[in-house]
Amino acid sequence: MKVDLITCLEDKAMMGSFMKGGSWDNWKTYLRALQGLPMTDEQFEVFKQATKRTAAPTKQFQESYVVVSRRAGKSLVSSLVAVYLAIYGGFEEHTKLGQPVYIFVIANDKAQAKICLHYVRGILEEFPNALDGPPLREEIRLKSNIIISVKTASFRTGRGFQTAGIIMDELSFWRSETSANPAQEVVTALLPGMLPNGLLLGISSPFSRRGYLWDVYRDYFGKEDEDVLVWQSTTRFMNPTFSQRTVDKALKRDPIAARSEYLGEFRADLEGYLARENVEHATGDYEVLAVQAGVIYKSFCDPSGGRADSMTMAIGHNDSGVVVIDRIEARKPPFSPEQVVEEFCTILKDYRCHEVVGDRFGGEWVESQFRKRGVIYKSSVLSKSEIYAEAIPLFTMSKILLPKSAELEEEIVGLERKMLASGKQEITHADGYHDDIVNSALGAAVSVYKELAQAPTKAELEARMPVKQKPKDRDTKRMMDEFMSQGGYVPAQSRFRRNW
Repeated sequence: MKVDLITCLEDKAMMGSFMKGGSWDNWKTYLRALQGLPMTDEQFEVFKQATKRTAAPTKQFQESYVVVSRRAGKSLVSSLVAVYLAIYGGFEEHTKLGQPVYIFVIANDKAQAKICLHYVRGILEEFPNALDGPPLREEIRLKSNIIISVKTASFRTGRGFQTAGIIMDELSFWRSETSANPAQEVVTALLPGMLPNGLLLGISSPFSRRGYLWDVYRDYFGKEDEDVLVWQSTTRFMNPTFSQRTVDKALKRDPIAARSEYLGEFRADLEGYLARENVEHATGDYEVLAVQAGVIYKSFCDPSGGRADSMTMAIGHNDSGVVVIDRIEARKPPFSPEQVVEEFCTILKDYRCHEVVGDRFGGEWVESQFRKRGVIYKSSVLSKSEIYAEAIPLFTMSKILLPKSAELEEEIVGLERKMLASGKQEITHADGYHDDIVNSALGAAVSVYKELAQAPTKAELEARMPVKQKPKDRDTKRMMDEFMSQGGYVPAQSRFRRNW
């Protein structure tokens, strides 16, 4: 039975026990706009303020995004819409052949998914006759063969679902180790199975100016004739019962964060590190390069205790001014740190590396483990953030070549530039991401690049040669080659020095 959402929310025999009172009025205005329902003049003013559109919608939207700050009631609204679609959305006819219809509520993590599932279960208590058995851990099946499925953002779906609704809760904060844009992957997988009059709905607090929600906001917010509705508002605009004093205190304590947390604004102090196109352009068609004779290799290690983070290492060299990362090694936890050090030292010696640079993790213990195996471990003079900053020109000037690695690519794209209160820029991984592999890869790259930048040119070496006497012509080439092979340094016992 197809009934509009506002009728359901105002009829006590349907869903009228929810969203009671005037504090929900602006949410109801949004839901009216979503379904193209008539508005009063007051509601139309609310609509114009939140969408920056000047014409009231006259038809139902099948795709919409709500950018609204915390404590505004987003999870309850997401759950109400899911239950509405399941019971009153009119999708029963699509289940006649036995194939179920799914409504997906997808949250950032398990904790948020539990909140959404709690709301869905609570709402469905008003409809006991609609349930087909008790709720499961992640699904609630209705007698109409419609299933409400609550998942986390790490959910990977196959194809072929009949979908009546995709509701993405707090999608600004979705994170995945295998994807820099998990929201896009979920939409790409599920949207082809969307039924006519189905709904794709994203509801989230704003965060950085990158990712799926920012792209949608940038492309559709305030656009009159687009068929995607984007609604942006503050916490108190959608929930006037929330304390203004709390907002004021937060603005005083951290204005930039508070404008995102309570005023519905995307953070201008957070930017992506590099575009994916930069990383793809820098990626070669190999995974490991074999050791080459006559090549000087540099290495970098990111140690770990073996419980939470991976232990990684990268080896690279200079190839005619281009930094080439030959090999990346990563060991995921759990593992024995001593055993991994043993494995890494064997690989380092294969590449004639008897010295490795790394971060300061573990102090003397790490240094001693490498030293016992004949490798000198030196702590990096650069922090992670400084390494990442130094590596940017390598990408922008096409001076770096990386091995094929999906994890490395996602870690690079997942880095963020953040402006600190001191005015300094910090580059680090976003919440939910890791940077173990990228730290080693770019650490090795910067080590190679710095040595390349500091290496004297042939002209500089010639200028540094002693000029007391001129060598015999027949010995000139040989002695010049010997001099340059020593980097301009003449050993005290060399025949070259004695000739001078």
